[in-house]
Amino acid sequence: MKTTVEVGQMILTCPERFREMDEEEKDAVTMTGGTGVCLTCPEKHIVMTAGEKEINFFSAAILSLKDIMKGTENDIRRMMKPYEYHSETNSLKDIGPAEAAEIPYTYTARDTKMFGCTYIFKMKRTLYYLHWYTREALREENSAMLKEVLDSIRWK
Repeated sequence: MKTTVEVGQMILTCPERFREMDEEEKDAVTMTGGTGVCLTCPEKHIVMTAGEKEINFFSAAILSLKDIMKGTENDIRRMMKPYEYHSETNSLKDIGPAEAAEIPYTYTARDTKMFGCTYIFKMKRTLYYLHWYTREALREENSAMLKEVLDSIRWK
């Protein structure tokens, strides 16, 4: 059965093999608590997190999605510096009825080349994040699952 997840106003559906990560699994991949959900598909070596963050009224009024994308990419670059981070081409794209910032990158974790991609949606004063991580060697194979999740996104 497919897993449907709600994060604030965002609703997404994951393929059948996904399940929510337990605390031990989150700790193993150095994910700390916070709002949102952490899902995994172990047999495909995929971790996906989704969450939301409120921004203040002033920031919401003046920051464009392009500005948010640039700031988020800088944050990812800083956090991933120890992991041989390499950015790819960021873009804005339509995902369902909303525009999203797409920030793809590669990094190395435990001697394994990885692919990560962050999607950011701005809805009024809330930013919604979807982070996708998989092995670089499985990137193409797992791209259909990522597309399925992105195509499923809808808003309340």
